[in-house]
Amino acid sequence: MNVAKAINSPLVITHDTVSPFDPLTEVGGLVLYLNRRDATPSSWLDQAPNNYDYAQAVVGQQPSLVGKKVVFDGSDDIQTKLITSPYVGGGGQMFYSGYHTGQTQFFHATGFAANDNNRLIFGIDSSGRTILLNRITGFTRNVRSTGAVLNIGDYFQASWRTTGLAATGWECRLNSVEETVVVTSGLNQGNWYSDCINFGGIDTTSVGGLEALTDEFTNCEINKIILSTNGNLLPNQSEVEAFMANPNS
Repeated sequence: MNVAKAINSPLVITHDTVSPFDPLTEVGGLVLYLNRRDATPSSWLDQAPNNYDYAQAVVGQQPSLVGKKVVFDGSDDIQTKLITSPYVGGGGQMFYSGYHTGQTQFFHATGFAANDNNRLIFGIDSSGRTILLNRITGFTRNVRSTGAVLNIGDYFQASWRTTGLAATGWECRLNSVEETVVVTSGLNQGNWYSDCINFGGIDTTSVGGLEALTDEFTNCEINKIILSTNGNLLPNQSEVEAFMANPNS
């Protein structure tokens, strides 16, 4: 009697390699891309084509690098870059991620070194809500989110976007959830980018604080910052937010 033998062959599974998300190729209209891994206390290298590298030459005003974050002490730490027109086209979306310190934090700010009138600040307030602060000559306009509230030490990613139209207003997302925006001063108008240029001008941007005639410093812990000229939800918004939500990316 012939007995058939079972032939055991190993199962081989092949698959394509999945490339990691890269803002350089996957964020449309990329203007600025700062990642903790490209930072030193004296400089933070922009990986976007504009090479908007932020710097601080004064040792006593340099931030610290702690784990996955660039830490600004709230006393005098700040990094700056002279940019006269960072917001091309009047609209765009600012993404930022980091850790809530329990204090008001300025993740990215635009100002005018000669006065305290013109400013546009993206951050988190002490209660753990996202904020967008704007001041131009004769106007103060501030808005914030009203949904989720961060706890001290929470890692988060947030974004503010505008099409550049005054009637449209600013829209906000926190941890991939669309937030209701409330006005705390003035009006929610989506043309603040262009107003900063048209009403007195801006000439400096900063991270960790605000560079102006009277500098302002915040206890800020930053992981990543991305600025795009696209003021609508991106086609791959969820992928960008997943990238921002991972402090190791």
